[in-house]
Amino acid sequence: MRILGIIGIPEARAAACLRLLAAAGLLALGAEARAGGIPELEAIMRDPVWIGAQPREPQWSLDGSRLFFRMRDLASTDEEPVLFEADLEGGAARRVSSSEAILLPTADGAWDRARARYVFSSRGDLFLADLAAKTTLQLTRTTAVEEHPCFERDEIRIVYVCEGNIFVREIAGGAVRQITDLRPGKKPPEEGAAPAGTDENSQHEWLRKEEEELIVTLRRRREQKDVSEDREQELDAQRIPAPIFLGEEGEITDLTLAPDGRYVTLTLRSGTDGDPTLIPHYIDESAYVRTEDARPKVGDRAKKHRFGVVELATEKVRWLEPDQVPGAQKDIDLRVHAPQFNRAGERAFVQVYAANHKDRWLLAIDLAELRLTPIDHQHDDAWVGWTPGIGRYRHAGEAGWMPDDERVWFLSERSGWVHLYAARPGEVAQALTSGEFEVYSPLLGPAGNCWYLHTNRTHPGERHFYRMALDGGEMTALTEGPHWYEATLAPTELRMAVLRSEPHRPPELYLSDLGATPGTRRLFPSISEEFRSCEWIVPDFVQFPARDGTMLHARLFLPVTGSEEHHSAVIFVHGAGYLQEVTKGWSGYFREYMFHNLLASRGFTVLDIDYRGSKGYGRAFRTAIYQDMGGRDLSDQVDGALWLIANHGISQDRVGIYGGSYGGFLTLLALFRHGEVFAAGAALRPVTDWAHYNSDYAAPILGGSPVQFPDVYRRCSPIYYADGLRGSLLIAHGMIDDNVQFQDSVRLVQRLIELKKEDWELAVYPLERHAFREPESWLDEYRRTLKLFEEMRSRRSF
Repeated sequence: MRILGIIGIPEARAAACLRLLAAAGLLALGAEARAGGIPELEAIMRDPVWIGAQPREPQWSLDGSRLFFRMRDLASTDEEPVLFEADLEGGAARRVSSSEAILLPTADGAWDRARARYVFSSRGDLFLADLAAKTTLQLTRTTAVEEHPCFERDEIRIVYVCEGNIFVREIAGGAVRQITDLRPGKKPPEEGAAPAGTDENSQHEWLRKEEEELIVTLRRRREQKDVSEDREQELDAQRIPAPIFLGEEGEITDLTLAPDGRYVTLTLRSGTDGDPTLIPHYIDESAYVRTEDARPKVGDRAKKHRFGVVELATEKVRWLEPDQVPGAQKDIDLRVHAPQFNRAGERAFVQVYAANHKDRWLLAIDLAELRLTPIDHQHDDAWVGWTPGIGRYRHAGEAGWMPDDERVWFLSERSGWVHLYAARPGEVAQALTSGEFEVYSPLLGPAGNCWYLHTNRTHPGERHFYRMALDGGEMTALTEGPHWYEATLAPTELRMAVLRSEPHRPPELYLSDLGATPGTRRLFPSISEEFRSCEWIVPDFVQFPARDGTMLHARLFLPVTGSEEHHSAVIFVHGAGYLQEVTKGWSGYFREYMFHNLLASRGFTVLDIDYRGSKGYGRAFRTAIYQDMGGRDLSDQVDGALWLIANHGISQDRVGIYGGSYGGFLTLLALFRHGEVFAAGAALRPVTDWAHYNSDYAAPILGGSPVQFPDVYRRCSPIYYADGLRGSLLIAHGMIDDNVQFQDSVRLVQRLIELKKEDWELAVYPLERHAFREPESWLDEYRRTLKLFEEMRSRRSF
């Protein structure tokens, strides 16, 4: 056993600037890529700015005349992408100043009915853009956070939320009026009145009344005070709203004012989210050990949610109960999204999710009666399709009103694949798309006469952009070729900004014309010459059968011609579980992609699998790991290794495996349970025990909490299989990881010590979180991983 030295950050910030200059080709530091070949590890793991500026997040101006995007500024030491404006004629992009950037419209906003004005919140202040006048007016400049603005029904006022209440602002005059004064809890008793719940016949109440009758001065002062308070209340009624007490304690969220101004909807979150975990910072500017509060563990207490409707005129509060939702379990916690109103403001629907993750409802809502009418109900015995781990449902926000103001469109997995549907409340839904592919981010055209949507219809690893008639039918492809596209339509619908990438090329920004003379051109080069000069591998896209007959997609990196073949292989396991890695675009695991090139140049075969649980292959593929993480997702890795041995001449004792996060979890299980197949593995920031992870991710997939399903959690957690370690194991973990916490690796290390296991090592990184930041840390981690696999192939057998 070896516990490796702690990894520090040896270079000062000045060195970071030197690295940026080197990456931009202005300075050589001895780690540059070799032209015409595959770079060495030190060159690969530099600050990724050496690859290029990598544009992202394109956004059109409201009138479609200007295009903005974010990318790294090669002339700055700033590590974060900043805002640029593209030259649509093909010239150099212009960096946007901070004062101009704040005027760029955000998604937290709303159009008026004519789509002539757009009100939005930016950095906590309100702005109003007028397309005809070509102006953007700042409406507020305060320390408070003003958010979620929209136009009132008459469109001469703007409604917004500020500090837990709703306000209205006159557009012309600027006058602001507070609409609500909502307060959690019960209304306090009036001064001098008996406390709530006091028995009128009690000793205290009898004495109070007797004293007021007996002492004339007390009675007179009380009468004078009542007159004064009545006068103040009359004045206040003209100035501020009367407080409305909700009757229950909690945090008020998701405030929405109905277009008719009569009702307010809200969510009240009560209780706590459980005990926080602690993350020690052993290296800190203070030179002392500092602790940081982090998320609770799965199964700990969670806040309760109640959806309420407040009638402003009567101050009456109605709460939605589970038995009002068709098919909902009694006493289950429901998460209700804020209602979405149609353009006329006459109808609304809500999305409702069960806290056990097995149901999603779309329901038309009558606010006056709090009456619900079903639009769609999706139940899944595993868990309803959403993105685990980030606490946000995948379909949240992916529903809305059709242009006819009567039907609701939505995404659903009811067919086994994510598709687009439309339905009137109480009627059968109509499928607008169908087939064995998935639909992503549908967008109604601004004119309201067609759809625009991304799908992987041509191949699971390709993503294209399509136009489709409003009621479905044939989809017209607006992109082409075996690539990965992310398109952003201009409001005019005459052109679109496109990020196009390939497996060996990062995304570049293109402009596509959709009018009378269609065409696509790159706006500017954003990939560095140094990166382009390298002979990067385009992996083979292959399929192989799993043991149950399911065909699995994978990327295969074969040894580079001329490299010394050692009949050795490495399997890479992507993280996140629900993520798609096998695409014909640039991978989010770009360092790993380059690392695989390096391995191939040294004679390794590398296989990168979209295993069970991955995104893009339908519901059955996604939910195959329900209550069985480490089941078919793990056997898919084993079957991949056996396929390599049978078809690519790989030696049975020279297969390694590695991955980070979920990939680290599967790496541990591969070594602990299938040591006869895997000779070595690098588990990077691995989950070792699901009972110590978070509720948003673990609870849906494993069916509940560790207390409810202890056997499931034990069966799925590597720490319970540590006795099976046979091969060589590297564990690498950032010590301030606030996702998969460092405690996971520490607990596993203790088990390995107790089990007297050998041939394992631990590398720790005191200043790194889940995703490493410093190039030195990336280099150290992958230098150790490379050494592990090279030592594996040098051994003939166990």
